Amino acid sequence: MEEQFIRDNLEECYIRIIEDTLLLRPLCGLLKKYDTARSERIARLQQLVIQKDEEIKQLRAHIYWIEKPKAQTIRKVNGNINLYKIKDIVEAYFEKKIDTDTRKAETCYARQMAMYYAKKLTKEPLRIIGENMAGRDHATVLHACKTIVERSVYPDTARHLRELNEIFGIT
Repeated sequence: MEEQFIRDNLEECYIRIIEDTLLLRPLCGLLKKYDTARSERIARLQQLVIQKDEEIKQLRAHIYWIEKPKAQTIRKVNGNINLYKIKDIVEAYFEKKIDTDTRKAETCYARQMAMYYAKKLTKEPLRIIGENMAGRDHATVLHACKTIVERSVYPDTARHLRELNEIFGIT
């Protein structure tokens, strides 16, 4: 019964497949079985499945990264704050190791946040802060702080600052 419906309404199914990616996989098999004359269309559908799967993977990764409630999973800081606590909290928040020598944007951003909070919350000299953040110098710490302040107008950075301020107990 269902197979007959698909055979009779192949064009309608094709349109529904494009609109709803969840139907792509099961119907590709049925299209192969009952409509061999449209193999070109089937190949396009299979490419669409692969493309949509890749888009879904990227969206899931992006949504996980942006909307994960990080501020709720990291304990608030009580008592004295030092460079090591700041580094640990920022690493846990961004899920990035900031002691590495990499220049990937996500890692650099996390490292800049750690430098910003280290300068803001401790009385350590800039040279010491830089040395503890993957061996950077004082000018890098100043640049990091300037960059975070400049980027604070962007929604993602503003949200990160708000959540980290809450974690560090800054009002």
